[in-house]
Amino acid sequence: MSEEIENKSQNNIFPEVKAASSSNSLWLVIFTDLVALMLAFFVLLFSMSTVKLSDWKSLVQSLSETLSPEEKKKIPVAQSNFNIESVFRGEASNLDYLKSIISEAVDSDELLSKGKIIRREDRLVFVMPGKILFKSGLAELSDEGREALFMLGGVLRNIDNEIVVNGHSGTKQFVQKGFTSNWELSIALAVSIANTLRQSGFPRPISVFGYADKRPSSNKSPRGNEDNYSFGHIEIVIRPEVGVS
Repeated sequence: MSEEIENKSQNNIFPEVKAASSSNSLWLVIFTDLVALMLAFFVLLFSMSTVKLSDWKSLVQSLSETLSPEEKKKIPVAQSNFNIESVFRGEASNLDYLKSIISEAVDSDELLSKGKIIRREDRLVFVMPGKILFKSGLAELSDEGREALFMLGGVLRNIDNEIVVNGHSGTKQFVQKGFTSNWELSIALAVSIANTLRQSGFPRPISVFGYADKRPSSNKSPRGNEDNYSFGHIEIVIRPEVGVS
């Protein structure tokens, strides 16, 4: 009898415990629903917003590095054993030899003989007064000047050396139609000389520079006519390196 009463009392207790445990887990269901609704709300807000691609990539990269860190690979920096200044361009004709050849050609021409050949340490310079090469008041070669340069070009076209032409407008005020400054004038003088040398058969490009009246010539004409240089002059510079093709 006493056993039956004890069994009944136990059966009455278990339903209460089950009811209590089910009521205690109800908050978890409500919380889960609330989190799901909040997540859906934020997803909806995100879908209606405009995200910058750069910011999105930064976020993805940051999360990726945080969640799955990997060892960064070092990317080798591209290096070169040489640069533009150190490229070997080869030796061309010897400057001392060229001086003797050009001097012979210059001395045989009445107009070219008014110029002067100067041997510098790293270049050979042939200086000509502009007054005897160009037409008066123009950056255009006279017929005599053009003929003389064609004769000089016939010698230069047989060498591989780099050639540069420098133009100088001179120290005296020189009214030039079509030019607004001595800089433009000096460039025009150099271009005129370079084009004529190319037309005479020199096969390589010729660089030109204009110095306006900033570098007056200190060279005197062999015949003592310094006034020819005060109206401008040109310099044909021959370098020891092979010219660019």
